Amino acid sequence: MEVVLRVHERAEEFIGGVPISHTDTWLVRPRHSTMGRSIDPIVPERFRRDFLEAAAILEVSPRMSAVLSRRILADLLEEYAGRDEFRLGSKLKAFSDDTQYPSAVRKNAQYLNEIADFGAHTQKGDQAQIIDVNREEAEWTLDFLQRLFDLFIITPAHDEAMRASIEEKSKQAHRAELPRLPDEPQGKR
Repeated sequence: MEVVLRVHERAEEFIGGVPISHTDTWLVRPRHSTMGRSIDPIVPERFRRDFLEAAAILEVSPRMSAVLSRRILADLLEEYAGRDEFRLGSKLKAFSDDTQYPSAVRKNAQYLNEIADFGAHTQKGDQAQIIDVNREEAEWTLDFLQRLFDLFIITPAHDEAMRASIEEKSKQAHRAELPRLPDEPQGKR
């Protein structure tokens, strides 16, 4: 979806002492769009802002979009996957090795590390040509970030809300509380 505005500018001028009015009309389109990408409002604002900015500059500069995506990725891995390594490559390697996450996500993290290096560091082929991130790779990076938002933030929040709703119904029906799972921590359910 793209916002398009129709602008009307009305002006009045006097010709021979007689007021003459005219209206000019034109369409206004955003210079850059987020390409129809939206982010669930439960995703923290700092991630939403940077993600939407990376999406907005995708057409103009895929490389800069990928660089901004690296920043988001590093912060996501630190905050939600507990990766506190200094370099993004180290965080991605550790995340890829962590079998608690789906293998497809971990495999994509390995490839994302390659794209991230092309965007942030000059890479040259055997003929000394610069190898850059292309539009499709930068867009795939944004897709991957959306999957991580879902994995780390959106799905857990929606699941928690649904479990709370079901617990409330169970209480109203005077049913016994569900037993804890063997590996479930004490305290908050």
